[in-house]
Amino acid sequence: MNNKAIMNYEYSTEFESFITDNIGKIENIAHEIVSEYVHSDVAIVHDEDETTFVTFGVGAREMYAPEGMYKRFEISMSASKDTLTDKQTFLIANELIKISKFPFKNNTWLGPFHTINASEEFIKEFGFKYFIFDVLSEYDNSVVILKCIPIYESEYEAVCSTQTGSIDFLEKYYDKFILDDSVFGRVNVHRKQINL
Repeated sequence: MNNKAIMNYEYSTEFESFITDNIGKIENIAHEIVSEYVHSDVAIVHDEDETTFVTFGVGAREMYAPEGMYKRFEISMSASKDTLTDKQTFLIANELIKISKFPFKNNTWLGPFHTINASEEFIKEFGFKYFIFDVLSEYDNSVVILKCIPIYESEYEAVCSTQTGSIDFLEKYYDKFILDDSVFGRVNVHRKQINL
């Protein structure tokens, strides 16, 4: 496995423009200093009441994806702007950088309905122990932007208990929270747990 970091300035610049045009004005960038597998920076976008974090640069490298599935991705995570501390901003950006290495480090694929563990620092700060992914949007018909949604341990256990657990969970999640912008997908908001 080649763990040499890949960086493509042209791709990163183009995707940065995509973020500005489709998500919002980039207020800050968390730059990765030392890269492994792929260079992952994180754009930080503020709107009226939400902060959105989006990786850019990850899509420069292809994953080992199943036949017919996309091979390149970026990740997005959101937080409630009014209660977001500097420490939490750093933790979220750092968590996305860590997640971005997962498929390359493990010679695998990361896609919708997949779940992965949160770091100990993230768990301690926010209380969510896992993440579940869904497709947020596509870029240039070749890169999928995955929405990273934090979930509780009991939700993860329910997801793992059945063959369609991830699909069932996200369906219930959307039914319950999609109309509540104060909660939907945000890492620094404590919400009621979902039972499958």
